[in-house]
Amino acid sequence: MSDLRSTQYDPCVANKIVDGTQMTICFHVDDCKLSHRSSRANDNIIDWLRQEYESIFEDGSGKMTVSRGRVHKYLGMTLDYTVRGRVNISMFDYVDEIINAFDKAEPKGGGTKSSAAPDDLFKVDEDREKLPPEKAVEFHNLVAKTLYATKRARPDTCTAIAFLTTRVRAPDKDDWNKLTHLMKYLRGTRTLPLILSANGTGILKWWVDAAFAVHPNMRGHSGGGLSLGRGFPIVSSTKQKLNTRSSTESEIVGADDFMPAICWTRYFMEAQGYQVQDNILFQDNKSAILLEKNGKASSSKRTKHVNIRYFFITDRVDKGDVSLVWCPTGDMIGDFMTKPLQGALFRKFRDQIMGVVPAQDPGPGKAITKIDELNTHTVKPTKGNELKPSRGTIYNLVPSKEKGWHHRSVLGEVTRTKDGRSKNLTRTRNVPPKCNKQVTTKQQTRFSLTSIN
Repeated sequence: MSDLRSTQYDPCVANKIVDGTQMTICFHVDDCKLSHRSSRANDNIIDWLRQEYESIFEDGSGKMTVSRGRVHKYLGMTLDYTVRGRVNISMFDYVDEIINAFDKAEPKGGGTKSSAAPDDLFKVDEDREKLPPEKAVEFHNLVAKTLYATKRARPDTCTAIAFLTTRVRAPDKDDWNKLTHLMKYLRGTRTLPLILSANGTGILKWWVDAAFAVHPNMRGHSGGGLSLGRGFPIVSSTKQKLNTRSSTESEIVGADDFMPAICWTRYFMEAQGYQVQDNILFQDNKSAILLEKNGKASSSKRTKHVNIRYFFITDRVDKGDVSLVWCPTGDMIGDFMTKPLQGALFRKFRDQIMGVVPAQDPGPGKAITKIDELNTHTVKPTKGNELKPSRGTIYNLVPSKEKGWHHRSVLGEVTRTKDGRSKNLTRTRNVPPKCNKQVTTKQQTRFSLTSIN
């Protein structure tokens, strides 16, 4: 195991080349997730782990058990890899626990809602009657439980939870009504899973937006997320840490809030052997995009005080780490994370975030002319000012059906040369083994491991 190396962008992810194919091990406390296309390679690692760690506990309390299959349960989540190239993440039982706890706290809170938050989500009445201590504890518990689900399998509740978490110290009756609205929405959508898959373009797409001065202290709200094709594995909805003077400045602050995640995601994917062709940041404010693209050339007295933020984005754009593209507000999925949307627009963005339908690019003629071409598997370099991949030829992050089966089943296969460099990610043709199974080791007392082959 001396050749098992942790990636520099996440010490809890390690890789090793076995039989010319990359093996990946992800660590989370005392649990592991092991991925390789060969069952034999997985078995060898499991045997080694048993020899190394089971012997530590003389009383046998460190024994590791292994279960095999395509469906895994972990930390309240059900990870379903049954469909090739896709993972369904659900927390049905956990959501039922939340609803049952709410029913005990609010016996008259039955019914359902079609949206996750009311229109007046961000409005606060300082003179409103506060909740009694016992009710405030129930409010805090329900918000904390829902936050846990939001971060793992229910990103469609992120905006409501982002606000409610700011109210747990002194909630009032309006806050309880907003929580009730959210609980009714969860009751009506308890069987909604998060569906994730990659579309094969090698392009990371981020939708980032900001709402100006929506909080009681006149601070803005940042929101957005990432999609590789279907569903959003990364979603964020947060109150901004400073006051801004205009919507343009709020948009810049929102983009700056996301830049660490935008850059890290690209670096991590490349460190894992995937060749990211472009890292697109969609925004719906043209003034903000001009400042972020041109830096000092578009600066004025009104924007001088935020120079450091858009200059950092300009630097990342110049280095090819991210591309800025305008997106009309009607197609800005980031609106979902910054505003309590209702009706058809809520459902439109909710379905894209949860992976019910693939994430949709800006409509033709509204933003960029070549976005549809970039979404195909064969992308040719373009000329002029049209959008183009930042580097080389497209390498799919998920193989086509005729290109074999991959141990990750979602992002595609990684093969490397002897010096560690990644080879062509999609042009290798591997015959799918007769029996491809996922292997899960579940912790008995001290240690557990999950493996996919």
